[in-house]
Amino acid sequence: FDTGDGGSAPHAEPDPVEIGNRIIDAVRRLGCVQYDPLDVVGRNHDLVLQSRVPGYRPDMLGQVLYGPTPRKLVEGIDKMLAMYPVEDWPCLMRTRRRLFAEYGSRPAVAGVLPDVRRFLSQMEGSVSSEDLDYDEKVRWPWGSTRLSRAVLEALWYGGEVVLHHRERARRFYGLTSRFLPPSVMDCADPFPDDASYFRWHTLRRIRGVGMLRDRPGSAWLGIDGFGSAARSAAFRDLFDSGDLVPVQIEGLPAQQPYYIATQDLPVLERALRDGAPGHARMLAPLDNLIWDRRMVSEIFGFDYTWEVYTPVVKRKYGHYVLPVMLGGRFVARFEPEPHRAGRPLVVRHWWWEDDAGTNPEVRGSVESALERFAAYLGAESIEMETPF
Repeated sequence: FDTGDGGSAPHAEPDPVEIGNRIIDAVRRLGCVQYDPLDVVGRNHDLVLQSRVPGYRPDMLGQVLYGPTPRKLVEGIDKMLAMYPVEDWPCLMRTRRRLFAEYGSRPAVAGVLPDVRRFLSQMEGSVSSEDLDYDEKVRWPWGSTRLSRAVLEALWYGGEVVLHHRERARRFYGLTSRFLPPSVMDCADPFPDDASYFRWHTLRRIRGVGMLRDRPGSAWLGIDGFGSAARSAAFRDLFDSGDLVPVQIEGLPAQQPYYIATQDLPVLERALRDGAPGHARMLAPLDNLIWDRRMVSEIFGFDYTWEVYTPVVKRKYGHYVLPVMLGGRFVARFEPEPHRAGRPLVVRHWWWEDDAGTNPEVRGSVESALERFAAYLGAESIEMETPF
């Protein structure tokens, strides 16, 4: 599992330009990074990046994501809402077409599309829903919303506009043609049929996680029409073409192998030879590595459920709990308090896995990781409300 060179790695912070390049490289390596708006100790994508990019801070992403044009990263629907490399834009054309057919055709939205398109073509810079005077309420995926918001989101789903930037929860949009390179904008759908589309997606998701099995799971979310037959065919075709290699995990049935991308074999071989990196890191709740919770349980013996939407009385651990990984093991999990600028990092609860906390080397590595995690948040101190 290649989690990069490690945002928690104990070495000097690189300069901002280098950090920006590493952010882009990390997203390219992962394929896509899932977005979630909850901000407890950074949002999900911040947590994914801090675990892989040394010196990353939450305020750095905007400089890369919304910075100079043409852009190198873009936000859109992939595995749910995510950011991904701009070169993957043509490959996700089918998703955009489906979404626009669903949302752009709704009568209220379709009725104002010509005027909104004309308005956008005449505007310089960016536009938010506050710049449009459509106050009618329409039904939308998350409940009712203003037509102004719905029409801009429909255009975004369809790829006519991109997210220009965000100001807290408000999205600002700009015409895609002004921000993406012509080499991407002018591309047709690169896939002649469904089978080739599914092969691309399958290989990309496997590379993003590290290895996967041919079975249902949340790692496949967002791939249109990807049922069990299509998935099995994609695995079979990728194996036959030499793009996938089966990996037998000790203790698991030989007839149910995991598969790794052939081009990532050197990563696996290096880990088997040298061991996993010896520094601890805190993972995001929707980190690519743990998209397949069954895989995490089978390979690492770590059972993890994101309980943020679980009723309090049914939670086993807490509201927003982060896994802690050291080398090739999950050694702990913890629940932080929502962090605010200028405040300490407050840890509500800490749970060691098995006897990991009795090992002085493990404790030392995790303590150092906590200090680096606090630095990522800009917190000058750490307060533990639970025994460590």
